[in-house]
Amino acid sequence: HGDCNVPGKCPENPDLGRWVSTQRKAKINGQLSKARVNQLTVIGFDWDPLESAWEENFLALEQYKAKQGDCNVPRRFPENPSLANWVGIQRQRKIKGQLSKERANRLIAIGFDWDLRASAWEESFRALEQYKVKHGNCNVPKRWPKNPGLGLWVSVQRRTKIKGRISKERVNRLTVIGFEWYRHRGG
Repeated sequence: HGDCNVPGKCPENPDLGRWVSTQRKAKINGQLSKARVNQLTVIGFDWDPLESAWEENFLALEQYKAKQGDCNVPRRFPENPSLANWVGIQRQRKIKGQLSKERANRLIAIGFDWDLRASAWEESFRALEQYKVKHGNCNVPKRWPKNPGLGLWVSVQRRTKIKGRISKERVNRLTVIGFEWYRHRGG
């Protein structure tokens, strides 16, 4: 295997898995001698596999960001299939208050996006602003070939306002740039 990262439930060698767990617990409880701790540390014994796994995934996310420019790992990322799951777990833990401030700050420092829906909305809003600069209005055709998703997004904004499901802040931002909330079918 090349390492000392034996899982607590090791199917190949259940006794070894139990022994490893016992060593970790004994160290936490102060029941392991300094000599034993040193012996295990020297051979690369992993005292906190959960922390090690978090660090490995954080490093993988930093590498992903360096290549892709963001921290939004797609669900099916062939280079590291479990990374998207880890990213999702970090978002869930933050929402539930289960992510330490230190970890949250480290993720923030690399540009981690906590709310993908808000980011997607912002991206579409910026695209609409660019459309207005170029075309003089915010009336994106529903099936606009240059950005098919933008026309749909504009329609969704109108529908969510009619249903009362859009924030006042978003309504104001769209209104300020000249967004027409009620369009006639013919125009």
